[in-house]
Amino acid sequence: MTANIPVVPPTNIHEALSRASKQIGHIGKGSKNTDLGYAFRGIDAILDRAGPILADLGVTVAPVHRLISSDQVTSKRGGLGYRVLVETAWTFTIHVDREPSEGVKFPDTSALTAQTLGESIDYSDKAVNKAQTQSFKNVLAQVLKIPTGEADPDEETPEQVEPLVAADEILSRLESEGFNKTAAKKYAKTAMEVLELHHPIPLMAVDDVVKKAIDLRNEAEAPVEAQLEGTE
Repeated sequence: MTANIPVVPPTNIHEALSRASKQIGHIGKGSKNTDLGYAFRGIDAILDRAGPILADLGVTVAPVHRLISSDQVTSKRGGLGYRVLVETAWTFTIHVDREPSEGVKFPDTSALTAQTLGESIDYSDKAVNKAQTQSFKNVLAQVLKIPTGEADPDEETPEQVEPLVAADEILSRLESEGFNKTAAKKYAKTAMEVLELHHPIPLMAVDDVVKKAIDLRNEAEAPVEAQLEGTE
């Protein structure tokens, strides 16, 4: 009969993560996007495999999130949503039992911190949660060296989603050009109708709206100025 050989606990976080990586191996893409039909590796699939292994090794993970940007976007169908980018510092920690040696007390924890980004677009209220989840998937894949099986980023070019601005931005620009509030609203509305734009407006179109509003005002005031000159 073979005696059970006790498992020696890892002596530091690097050893613990190396052991975890060997045990986890490849995780396939078992989930499918319902809208576009592509396969992906869900966070639950990763945690179902990695979670128990990390727990057995005594590894805990703690995040500190930081919001980098949050921009309003619009879909092709006109739906409004947000594109969110978060940066997260993930600290992997284990408790290490060490006996003091010659009066020197060693730290009782070993830790490693890794930073990853997470980005998402959502047309409800889950953009931040999705970005945080994506950041978590990224750090687990990188720190534990889980093969992603994903295409190289250079293989495709995603559709550009333009940030949007509210009406206040245009009105503020027009007021800085000498419009009073009433005139700013009037000419901004007319300019948008001429340019066939609707609120919220793509950021790149703001200059066009402001220029068109100024042109419309100048055209409207030209006959009045000519008439006043004729009465002098």
